[in-house]
Amino acid sequence: TVMGDGEVALILNIDGVADYTGVSMLNVEEFDQASDSANVIAEEMQDVLMFKSSPTEQFAVPLPLIKRIERISNNDIELIGDAEFVTIDGISTHVLRLEDVLNVAPTSNQETMFLLLPKHIQKPYGVLFSTLLDVRSVSMNIDTESYVADGVLGTSIIDSVMTLFLDIYRAVEIKSAELDSQTVVHVTKQLNSSAKRILFAEDTPFFQSLVKGYLETAGYDVVLAENGLIALNLFNESDFDLIVSDLEMPEMDGYELMKNIRRTGSTIPALALSSLNKKRDVEKAKTSGFNKYNLKVNLDKLIDMIDTLV
Repeated sequence: TVMGDGEVALILNIDGVADYTGVSMLNVEEFDQASDSANVIAEEMQDVLMFKSSPTEQFAVPLPLIKRIERISNNDIELIGDAEFVTIDGISTHVLRLEDVLNVAPTSNQETMFLLLPKHIQKPYGVLFSTLLDVRSVSMNIDTESYVADGVLGTSIIDSVMTLFLDIYRAVEIKSAELDSQTVVHVTKQLNSSAKRILFAEDTPFFQSLVKGYLETAGYDVVLAENGLIALNLFNESDFDLIVSDLEMPEMDGYELMKNIRRTGSTIPALALSSLNKKRDVEKAKTSGFNKYNLKVNLDKLIDMIDTLV
C-alpha cells in the first residue's frame, strides 16, 4: 500500500507466512484448550506508541487512537498569532506542544520533528514531539494514582522509565479551548446537544477515561457508570440510545446488567466491550442480551460498531 507521505509499506499475509514456514495455526477452540491464560491476554496487553517531546519525559499513546505519524521539518511550522500550524495534505493543522497543556519540559526543537495525528477529531490537530522511541505491546495495568494530571490517563514503568499515558483527546480540548471558541471542544458540545446518548459501564479508571474520551470526540454524549448496578439505576431513570458495557465489574457484572435490562422488555442496542476473548465469553454475552461484542484493545472497530447499532 502507499502511505500518506508517498512511501510504500508491505502488508504481511500471516496465513501465507505460516504456510511458507510450515507453522500450523490454531483455531479458536484449539487455542482455548491449549491455554487457560487466553482469557486475560487482551486485558494485559495493548499496542502503544512511545515517544519523547523533550529529553526528560516519556509518553505513550494507545495505537488504535492514532491516525498516523507525520515526519515534518521544524521549518514547516508557521506561527499565526499565538497559534502554530503545519500544512498536512493541503490542510492547515494546529500544532499542539505538550508543555502547553501539561506541566512538562519544553519540546526539543530539532531539524526533523514528528506530528501525531489522532483519529476522530472535529478539527485537525497534531501532537508535536521530537523522538519516536518504539511501538510496543505493554501491560494495561496502568497506575492512575501516583501521578494525577488533567490530560494524563495514568502512568506505567516501561524499560525502567516512568511513562505518562497521554489522554490525547483531553489534551486537544485543553489546547483548543485556549485558542478560540470555534475549536474542537465547543464543536463537540454543540454536537452533543442532539447527539446519541450512550450509557457506558466500566469500573477501570484507565478505560473509563480512554473510551469515554474516544466516544465523545466521535460526537456521542456519554454517561459513565462505575459498575452494572449504577448503570441499571441510570437506565431506569433516563433515556439512552445505546449501552456499552464491560463484562467483569463489582456489584453487578455486565451479564447481569443486560439480563435485567432485557427483562424490562427493552430492545435498546447493547455492545459488550471486554478484555475476555474466549468463544464462550462471546456466546455468554450474546445470550445475556448484548447485540455485539468487541475487545477493549481493538478500538479501531468500536466506532463502526456503534454507528451500526445506533
